[in-house]
Amino acid sequence: MASADIPMEELLRYLEVLANESLSLWDVPEGASARLINVSENATYLVEAPGWKSILRVHREDYHTERAIQCELAWSTALREDGAILTPGYYLGRDGKAIQSGIADGLSRRRFMVMFEFVEGTQPDETHDLVKAFEDLGEIAARTHLHSIGWTRPEPFERLTWGLEAVFGPQPTWGNWRDAPKVTPEIRDIL
Repeated sequence: MASADIPMEELLRYLEVLANESLSLWDVPEGASARLINVSENATYLVEAPGWKSILRVHREDYHTERAIQCELAWSTALREDGAILTPGYYLGRDGKAIQSGIADGLSRRRFMVMFEFVEGTQPDETHDLVKAFEDLGEIAARTHLHSIGWTRPEPFERLTWGLEAVFGPQPTWGNWRDAPKVTPEIRDIL
């Protein structure tokens, strides 16, 4: 059964097992454990041990190829090294590779995983004025865009693109927005 056919709550249980069983692929402190902190296109885990934190990203099944993830990591590194924006570094696995893969009972296919350095931060508080936060976000987006124009990409370069078909077509890359939990028929008509 493909992961898309597994109820989300069940899938998240399988992914948490995968995340915790896969920690041995990296040189993490003894007793480290992974706890889900976000689900979007990927499942993101906070990995903690006494005095140590990292972030583990478990990629969605059939979403990115290994090459696309390599390209993303190369760009993220270039953004940081070129001083464009702050991006977290990543840890190499025990095998010397940035991208690891694993499978757990209940999952039909292997998943790619990357472990990132932990960067302290907070999410915006919706009860406060968000104008400054969105101005900062716009500045970061602009610096990222400018960097992408002058950056020499690794060849072959592979990255998903935002286009009309990718977002609104019959097979949208990021899933069908019409199926989102809070998209009612009224909201669907408006959008």
